[in-house]
Amino acid sequence: QLKGGKSLQSIAERMKARISKTKPFDRTGQGLEMEIPGELVQNLFSAEKRVALSAPGIGAHFIARVREIKAAGAGTDKQGVDAIRQQIGAGIGNDLTDGLASALQARLGVTIDRAAVNAYFNIDDRAP
Repeated sequence: QLKGGKSLQSIAERMKARISKTKPFDRTGQGLEMEIPGELVQNLFSAEKRVALSAPGIGAHFIARVREIKAAGAGTDKQGVDAIRQQIGAGIGNDLTDGLASALQARLGVTIDRAAVNAYFNIDDRAP
């Protein structure tokens, strides 16, 4: 039931709209079998259960509500967890390197030739 006591089904029938249910998905939309607006995906993650939200899409307007909230388990997506762990590690490494470079430059007037460092350590264009 929506606010006002009407069911989603009765409203959809009156408007000749289609109702679809999704499988569980994450904040990035991974797991969705249909394309829905990213704005709606993000808003659903801060919505309370059974509260209707809407967002415009391409050639359609989407109305959605959260039916069930499931906690994400790290054990369900080992590959995804490993990828995130690697991204975070690389980000921390880059932050530390940038911080050290800034401190050396401020204190000692040292400049760092990033291309030379990357070449020495055989790093491709990942670093800024």
